[in-house]
Amino acid sequence: MLLGLVTLAIAAVPVPAATTDTATLPIYVQVSVDKASITVGDLIRYTISVNAASNVPFALPQFAENLGGFAVSDWLRGEPSVGKDGRVHQAHTYVMETYLTGMYEIPPARVIYELNGATNVIMSTPIVVEVKSVAAADDLFKGIRDIKGPVALIETARTPWYIWGIGGALLLALLSGIAVVAARWWHQPAPPPPPVPAHIIAYAALRELFAQNLVARGLIKPYYFALSTILRRYIENRFGLQAPEQTTEEFLASLRTGTTLVQQYQTLLSEFLNECDMVKFANYAAGADDAQHAHDRAVRFIEETREHANAPPQH
Repeated sequence: MLLGLVTLAIAAVPVPAATTDTATLPIYVQVSVDKASITVGDLIRYTISVNAASNVPFALPQFAENLGGFAVSDWLRGEPSVGKDGRVHQAHTYVMETYLTGMYEIPPARVIYELNGATNVIMSTPIVVEVKSVAAADDLFKGIRDIKGPVALIETARTPWYIWGIGGALLLALLSGIAVVAARWWHQPAPPPPPVPAHIIAYAALRELFAQNLVARGLIKPYYFALSTILRRYIENRFGLQAPEQTTEEFLASLRTGTTLVQQYQTLLSEFLNECDMVKFANYAAGADDAQHAHDRAVRFIEETREHANAPPQH
């Protein structure tokens, strides 16, 4: 939807091949997981590492409560450091888990950086992780013991043999039925967890953006790119809007002809997007006060349009 706002000024840079001399590159990104295959409920650590020249400022990506189908339970934010080679190193590690089996693809990580006055994006490769079930399919039947023979009773009359045969057949049928029902229940997929509300995801991303302290570090453009991306994802999650190739003008025009947002929210969104475009594409010299003002507008838009419990959808 609002992705077009970013792609107008960002040139995607491919990840360098393994044979490239990374020490001569202005920046390169590496991603890794500590386990390529896990079982349901296991924790997996996903790490994004950046190595950049000292004159190349960059901003690591923002993730909320989930990533590539995994739930993010914790993250370790590393601080930038200068290595012996004089280059800046920084890494973020995300602790993730899932309770559904299958093959999961962690999407490429996007790192925004500046080089020679231009803002660019470098993307990592995706990573595939296999999540296996804890128990094998035949484990359920291993605990069923064989049928024991009848116990001899002291009685005057002998029970006819066919009575024992009928009883044994009925018992076998009962055990088979229990086994079939148990097998179906065992293989029934667990219901998916309820979706995380869009405003909760957006507020988590805003907290992560604040923790990076980009404005104080002088990274105003990366801050505005990240802030506008957070609001775009919020609108996609909240209203189901999809406009990845639209510019700001095209997107606002589509809102005016539709019924997704009432006029007062269209005006608020228009002011926010135009302010971000001035900084990102027109080289407007924004300061700390301007960045705080843009943040406040984004929070106001989210707060006034967020979904409330037991409330009808916003139109």
